[in-house]
Amino acid sequence: RQEAARTLAEFGRAAAPARAAQLRALTADPDPMVRCACAFSLAAQAGTTGPEVVPPLVAALVDRDADTRAMAAAALEKVARHRPPVDPLRAALTDLDWKVRNNAASALRQLGPPARSAVPALRRLARADPSDRVRVVAGWAVWELDGDALEAVAAAADVAQNGSDPAARELAFQMAREMGPAARPLAGYL
Repeated sequence: RQEAARTLAEFGRAAAPARAAQLRALTADPDPMVRCACAFSLAAQAGTTGPEVVPPLVAALVDRDADTRAMAAAALEKVARHRPPVDPLRAALTDLDWKVRNNAASALRQLGPPARSAVPALRRLARADPSDRVRVVAGWAVWELDGDALEAVAAAADVAQNGSDPAARELAFQMAREMGPAARPLAGYL
């Protein structure tokens, strides 16, 4: 079942007939690896899905398996055009697993203006999350949602100076490139 769910990710539009079963498995399959694979597959098929994928993905944000929760948040980022609700993603910012917090912050960033209510929670993550990646992504989201470059620059500078995660440093570089002139204060750190 797990391999079948992952294989559907490669089929794009051709996977549409199997989507209903995939959505059921996302929330009901007893195997956490199958649930995670279903969320992964839905993320990969994001360009061909409709708004029917949002409720099961939102439900998966509270799955007992951290990888499923993380993949559900990643999939919600990919289907942001269907406007998933902000509150469950904001709640996911407090998850114990850094991947869930990271993907929820990224999904909120993709939602744009409707996610502005999550800015205070994102600021807290940008300032104090134990994960370098989460701090950078949360700061980036604050900048995109609120126009406040200070949080993004501070998080990226801290990660560049004190961080131990090379992937987080790369994210900081990517964010700085996207920020353009607003990221000038980072010049000495990156």
